[in-house]
Amino acid sequence: MKKKIIALTITAAMLAVAAIGMTVAYLTSTDQAVNTFTVGNVDITLNETFTQNSKLVPGKNIEKIVNVTNNKEAAYVRLHIAFPADTFYYGETDGVQEYNNLVHFNQRYASLVLGEWNWCKTAAGVGGEHPGYPGNGTNYNTYTTSIEGKEYRVFVVTYMKVLGTGDTTKTDAMYNVYLDKYADSKDGVTYTAPIVDYRTAAMTADLSNYKIHIIAEGVQAEGFSDAYTALNTAFGTPGSTGYVSPFN
Repeated sequence: MKKKIIALTITAAMLAVAAIGMTVAYLTSTDQAVNTFTVGNVDITLNETFTQNSKLVPGKNIEKIVNVTNNKEAAYVRLHIAFPADTFYYGETDGVQEYNNLVHFNQRYASLVLGEWNWCKTAAGVGGEHPGYPGNGTNYNTYTTSIEGKEYRVFVVTYMKVLGTGDTTKTDAMYNVYLDKYADSKDGVTYTAPIVDYRTAAMTADLSNYKIHIIAEGVQAEGFSDAYTALNTAFGTPGSTGYVSPFN
């Protein structure tokens, strides 16, 4: 009799444990986070002061003021300024020999100081020369490309400072162009510069429909240490293998 009672007691205890196990709830918790991002927006405006259809006359300066305004995100900017290639003379080192050209362009000295515009291939400039100006012409940041079926020499000029929201470049990249004073007009269409002591051959160019093309590029400043790194990373290094011009 006692054995049966013990057995029944053990069975009841096991049933009780089983019943308790069926009603246990684990202590749990869930949560979620929603991350909201805003997208950066670089928006630049190319500003130009120029009178369309200005007449090229030897030695006469034609105003062409070029600068850039940044409308939104802090950015680095640069310009591609394209001139018809047949108006530029190249010396033995294949550098642009400014004083030999048929068409010239001018920059203000203030635009070439440290922190302003740089026409060189690198931020360091050339040796002991002025940091923004490649005086001997061999270190211009330049390349050639075809625009509307005509060969152009493109000069790339980089603004060295970060351009903040709403800011315009402190100085102009360039301010005028002019036809060489030694140019000789023939029929109002073709200009031939005479052979002078610093030029090894005469130059002829068709200026009947002379055009200068300009494109401005801008990239976020955040995440980059300098203008050259930022712009070359975003758009490519002008003149490098595989580089595609923004004109093409």
